[in-house]
Amino acid sequence: MRRLSKSKMLSGWQCPKKLWLETYKPALAVEDPRAEARFATGNEVGALAREQFPGGILVEHVKEPGIAVTETQGLLASGTKTIFEAAFQARDVLVRADVVTLADEELDLIEVKSSTGVKEYHYLDAAIQAWVLEEAGVAPRSIGVMVIDNTFVYAGDGRYEGLFKVEDVTEEAAALRPEVAALRDDLIIVINQDVEPEIEPGVHCASPFDCPFLGHCAPSDTPYPVLNLPRGGELKWELYREGIRDLRDVPEERLKLAVHKLVVQQAKLGKAFIAEDLAAQLGPDALPYPRYYLDFETVQFGIPVWEETSPYRQQAFQFSLHVEHAGGEIQHHEFIDLTGADPSRRLAEALLGVAGEGGPVIVYNRSLESGVLKALAAQFPDLAKALGRIDARVVDLLPILRAGYYHPDMQGSWSIKAVLPTVEGMPSYDDLDGIKEGEAAMVAYHEATSPETATGRREQIRKELLEYCKLDTWAMVTLTRALAAAVPVLLPPPAGKPRAGR
Repeated sequence: MRRLSKSKMLSGWQCPKKLWLETYKPALAVEDPRAEARFATGNEVGALAREQFPGGILVEHVKEPGIAVTETQGLLASGTKTIFEAAFQARDVLVRADVVTLADEELDLIEVKSSTGVKEYHYLDAAIQAWVLEEAGVAPRSIGVMVIDNTFVYAGDGRYEGLFKVEDVTEEAAALRPEVAALRDDLIIVINQDVEPEIEPGVHCASPFDCPFLGHCAPSDTPYPVLNLPRGGELKWELYREGIRDLRDVPEERLKLAVHKLVVQQAKLGKAFIAEDLAAQLGPDALPYPRYYLDFETVQFGIPVWEETSPYRQQAFQFSLHVEHAGGEIQHHEFIDLTGADPSRRLAEALLGVAGEGGPVIVYNRSLESGVLKALAAQFPDLAKALGRIDARVVDLLPILRAGYYHPDMQGSWSIKAVLPTVEGMPSYDDLDGIKEGEAAMVAYHEATSPETATGRREQIRKELLEYCKLDTWAMVTLTRALAAAVPVLLPPPAGKPRAGR
């Protein structure tokens, strides 16, 4: 008889088939490369949260749940005031509570989350915990979810009082207890059956988490998968369940959004859409010389480590800047800091030294670059005006291309990595060694700044980060030049090669 846990119940709540596949066919999962970093952040947050309850006792025995349950019972019986990872079991469901406290012979339950607010599924999370405790004979008096307060500003003194806040979810969790009981009864059957559940794919495949079994449940075997319809919502799943697997087979009358009509139309035509005014928007009248192509690499800390910073702030540790002059001359400037100390001041000053006083600052998706510039301006008032002038010069290529360019090989995406392969002569991220995307750059930063990382490895990471960030800005230079031509030379659409769903 297999039993459930809180995480298994949450998986089964999202989709019973997901729970079954996790249990019996885990090798089919395609794991999110960001999962490891999120897991590490969660562990750091959990450890710091425990420090807010001095004198608490940690129940370990992760691989020995029976011992953990017995130890928890003993600690409660002895009147222990605070217990971490307390283990409870009832009706074949085992849970580990992040924090339980005893006061006036009443038990209070607190679940710790690394997010900055209570999310919808956190209520069910807390309700599962509370239901098991209640079934085990220790019903909690109150239920709270401890989250990070993103208004907290770290003073750099090693003190984190005020980083956390506890939201009371007692009423919300109580209202969900009948649902929890019914969910348990359903999932006990699922987890102990031999046959894979027959459940159609749908919006639940990405809510509240992206399912790692999507490729198994909804395989894409056509050149233009219908699941790549951008902002597809329920529509793409309706089409998929109706047997329409390729964008070229989508009836025009089913499409309402302009972006859907464009993506489907170009898939059927098998060629690129190029707006008549695209060349002009990327030409010298709209983007005069000198042009400054800018890209930051950033890192986020759930627990701030640098003075005057807040949780999850995008903090730049690197930039690449290509400067293009009217005669075709190109200059490249770069900055990187892998010391682990706050690089913000040095980065800001280095950027101000090379960004000039005029000319467009060209980026791809300005939310990051403008966000970094605004944060630096707030952090360093003496540099604020100069940084503000750079921000005022920012021109975002992304909306220009969204409105003026689409090639069916982009598969419904306007990311620069999707656009580049559709234009002749563009550089390729596949040619890079090691780091090829932003999430990997964040992970690499953490590795490079770890005191346990060997010098040789740190230098290798430094080289990979410099090459990756430099390619980000060089890609913008070459892409802007190519699309500014009256008739860009485009690669043909893919010759029937299947593409994975997004």
